[in-house]
Amino acid sequence: MIDVYGELAVDVFPLERFGLAEGYPKLTKLQREVAGLDARRLEAERALVALRQAVAAAREKDSEAAGSALREGKDMPRPRHEAEAKREVEGAERTVEALEKATSAAAQDLAAEQSKHSAALARGLTRARSEAAQRVSEQASSLLADLTLFYDTTATAKKFAVNPPVDENAPARDIFMVAQASRPQGPQRGDVEQILAYLAGLAASVPSEAESSDAA
Repeated sequence: MIDVYGELAVDVFPLERFGLAEGYPKLTKLQREVAGLDARRLEAERALVALRQAVAAAREKDSEAAGSALREGKDMPRPRHEAEAKREVEGAERTVEALEKATSAAAQDLAAEQSKHSAALARGLTRARSEAAQRVSEQASSLLADLTLFYDTTATAKKFAVNPPVDENAPARDIFMVAQASRPQGPQRGDVEQILAYLAGLAASVPSEAESSDAA
């Protein structure tokens, strides 16, 4: 269940995020097990890469020690550092292999459990999607009403504002800068209202669980 790129070949979607964990205790437990094992596997793989890179440095230490011994007229010592580094690499490789097997086995169990509940999970996800769309629509409707009021009061207030006198002798660049500063910053009103209007109608565009069941 681990592909050629070292990634899990099973879709692990978070049940907790969609409010489905309580109804599927076994599936939730398997998801957490797979996530924990996979995190340990990836960490072990990173550690293995570092240990493999350290072998060359260990070999260099042994070479330096051998060179110093020869200059002192002594026999070459045994390559202690490289041998130790290779033992650490072998141990790390065994750890990675064990974690790969454990992760793959747990992922297979997870895939089987998800397949067993696929229809119910699809209904639960549809329900969660519909409920989220309803919340977004309600909040967007309220926000759109307040934003419209904000824009309207801003536009009306400008009618009563006293504009500062313009110095006709001021350089054209200064006049341009003042004009630019008086312009509203950020996105245009119509763009913002269009987005909020779309979000306000989101619930109507998303089918409910019952509608999805009828369509099926």
